[in-house]
Amino acid sequence: MLGLIGSASGAGDTLSPAFAFAKKVSNMKHNGIHPLRRWRFEHGITLVRLSKKARTSAPHLSEIESGKKRPGPALAERLTRLTSLTLSELGR
Repeated sequence: MLGLIGSASGAGDTLSPAFAFAKKVSNMKHNGIHPLRRWRFEHGITLVRLSKKARTSAPHLSEIESGKKRPGPALAERLTRLTSLTLSELGR
């Protein structure tokens, strides 16, 4: 695991940025984070940027990610084209 860990000493090891990022994404998968939010995080895309590309408002997209709302059929189709997510992952 050298290369993923900052030092091989065993004391005070720090995670490399790449490993820390992968660990954070893995934790998101297991902590009930909405797939759309996880996808944005993995791709470094802001809520505002994705909302503009999906032709919806950032607050609406936020409500979808928080589970308060589900995307309508047209928005769900746009999001599947913009992301690698399926309709079922988007809650449709």
